[in-house]
Amino acid sequence: MIYAHTDFFNYVNFFSNKKFLTLKKENISLFFNQMLRDLRNISKDNLIIPTYNYDFGKNKTFDVFKDKSQVGSFSEFFRKKYIKTRTRVPFFSSCSLKNRKSFNINNSDVFGINSDFYSLVKERGNIINFGSRFAPTFIIFIESNIPDGAIYRYKKRFIGVIKDKGLKKNISFDYHVRPLNVDIKYDLKKIQSDLIKDDILIKKKTASGFTYQQYNANSFFEHSSEKLKKDPLYFLDDSTKKLIKKKEFLKKGRVKLEDFE
Repeated sequence: MIYAHTDFFNYVNFFSNKKFLTLKKENISLFFNQMLRDLRNISKDNLIIPTYNYDFGKNKTFDVFKDKSQVGSFSEFFRKKYIKTRTRVPFFSSCSLKNRKSFNINNSDVFGINSDFYSLVKERGNIINFGSRFAPTFIIFIESNIPDGAIYRYKKRFIGVIKDKGLKKNISFDYHVRPLNVDIKYDLKKIQSDLIKDDILIKKKTASGFTYQQYNANSFFEHSSEKLKKDPLYFLDDSTKKLIKKKEFLKKGRVKLEDFE
């Protein structure tokens, strides 16, 4: 199983001798399909592409078939092509090459046992950055699986509606969010460096020479869990650590929703 974060712009620029913005529509279509073939080869057709849409936070509605992906042009191309496989999960939906029977309109568990990331850990699947920079949503999944969540996030309840063709489903779910109006920053360079040092994050190439990053979800999860036991603020950069350690910020040892909203 491969969960692929993508950047179509970087992929096209690697193969094209023309600037992306000057390419004709038909050439862009050819690159979409070339990129899909590469990803199918890498994943052996066991491919998941995130199709995140963050509008649920403001409009309280997630339309499975109409809400566009907000995480890149290839993701939106893939969503249109495999829309029938889209998960019914607000914020962090995905589409796949395979039909997933366990995902239906009742599944609104963002990072729980029905989520993509839980399956990746359980099945020892891999996450890849295919042209995209290292900024994994998987970190939020790891934080959510700390008992009571990371101390710098608080649990917030979201209530709304999932629209699925002619069906509507009222849903209510909890999600650990960053404190409102607080700039929480991750030390991605350090995290990436540690994963490389422990041989968890590796660089690979397609047959055509395109370089991408790959890391095993289970190994990343176990590695980070050990780091977080020693330092609950391991993921954060130094400036954010200083902010978090202020007494007025961490009341009762962790942030609370009522202190920010």
